[in-house]
Formats: sequence, structure tokens, C-alpha cells
Amino acid sequence: KNVVFGGLVYMGKAPGIVAMIRAQTGKDVSITVVDKVLNGMLAQMPNAKKWQDAQFQFALDNGYVQNRLGFKRRFMLITDDNLEDVRKASVNAPVQGVVADLLLLAATQLINQGVRILMLNHDEIVFEAKENVIEQTASLVQQTMIDVAATHFPEVAWRADVEIGDRWYDK
Repeated sequence: KNVVFGGLVYMGKAPGIVAMIRAQTGKDVSITVVDKVLNGMLAQMPNAKKWQDAQFQFALDNGYVQNRLGFKRRFMLITDDNLEDVRKASVNAPVQGVVADLLLLAATQLINQGVRILMLNHDEIVFEAKENVIEQTASLVQQTMIDVAATHFPEVAWRADVEIGDRWYDK
């Protein structure tokens, strides 16, 4: 997970990914191992690397990148000092931004259907429902999230997991 997100989505390098793994798990992984895994993933997905490079070049040429729903991440000033940040954000913003947009679209539909949403967290909707309708509400939330995503990205096989608990902070 750290290599996928840290390396592919956040455009991090092996030393940063190793630091994330260490901070999250307390375990040491060698930079060489992480670098080998990251390079292996990119070698198996040449279009991903091409897309990353194209996003960065687009940001340099146009001063912004855009996600598939049309929202833009602008770079008001690109300098040698912030070039690495622009490189990372030009790849991350369209991916992370569209996930946030899909979550908001699903949440809006659910609110309009009477679901009591407590919190949105990255790619999660935390909601509450009375015990006698919790299974039905959970199914509605799950299907709405899948349907919203499939409407905008029909080429992806979407899945949403649901957990039910007495207290949301236990989950």
C-alpha cells in the first residue's frame, strides 16, 4: 500500500516510502528493496509512467492539471524551488481530487435520500442509522457509492466495503 500510494500516486521516492513504512509499522525495509518493487511496478505499467510524465509536462505548459470531472489544480508560480512539489501534485491532484469529488457526489445523493452522514474521511462515509434500518441503510450507502463512481468511470469494476458497529470510533 505504501509503495502504491507513496510511489505511484504521491510520486515519492524509495527513501520517503521507507520512512512511511517505518513510521506506520516500526519495521525497517531497505531502500533497495522498495526501489526494486517501485521500479518493477512501473515497468509492469508503462502507461502509468507515461501518464505521470504527461501530467507533469501539462502542468509545466499550462499552469494547472485537471481531473476527469473538470476540476483544476492550479500552480500559480512554478520555480526551480518548487518543481518537485509541482511534479508530485500534478499526478496526485487529479487522482485524489476525483476520489473526493465522487465521495461528495455520493454523500449529496445520500443526504437527499435521508441518510444521516456524520463525517466524510478520504474515501469513507461515516453515517448513523437506527438499528431497525441499519442493514438497509448500509446497502443503500454501498450501492450509491458504487453507482456514482460507475457513472463517471464505467471502465472500472467498483467495490465499496461496509462495516457496521455500535460506535463509529470503534471502527
